[in-house]
Amino acid sequence: MRHADNWLLLRLRRYRPDGNELRRRSDRIEAAAVAFAILIVLLCVWPAVLTARAVYADGLAAERVGPGGRVQVTATLAEEGPVQAVTTADGRVTAVTAPASWRAPDGRTLSGTVVVPTGAKAGAPVRIWVDDEGRRVPPPQTRLETVARSGIGAGLVITAGVTVSVAGFACFRAVLDRHRYREWETAWSEADARWHGTTPS
Repeated sequence: MRHADNWLLLRLRRYRPDGNELRRRSDRIEAAAVAFAILIVLLCVWPAVLTARAVYADGLAAERVGPGGRVQVTATLAEEGPVQAVTTADGRVTAVTAPASWRAPDGRTLSGTVVVPTGAKAGAPVRIWVDDEGRRVPPPQTRLETVARSGIGAGLVITAGVTVSVAGFACFRAVLDRHRYREWETAWSEADARWHGTTPS
């Protein structure tokens, strides 16, 4: 913890605006670049909030049940048709499907394939989710999923801002470092010339 504190203090001292005569022009430019990079990250907060709100609103719509949304009905497994297991490439059973029929909210009888518990027999009832026209739909999203997805959306925006900011600053600092290296080489050449009484080439 102390190492991290020392590192932070060193960075603050390095980039703080002051009248230190030893600071070169490139040092002040780098400090300004740090401030600009931090500003970019801070400016990402508002888009992150807007993204979280949009994802949350979509999540609330995905949670909606009842008229105009999705309702849960009881499907009856058909007498005919084999139960079929859905497996992955390594042979694991992920779901079991079977033909079934159910009544739509408008009273029509529909049929299709539904996911059923392993070992379900013909004629067994299975609860499924349908839309207002009786078409099968996924279960409604939970509130926890809505909150998690809105948080992930905001986090992705912040992460993108931080990535762009850090990458941009790193590239800019690399350019400054090359300029500083040339300045140091020139200064050393001039100092060496003064020490030895020669003219730098």
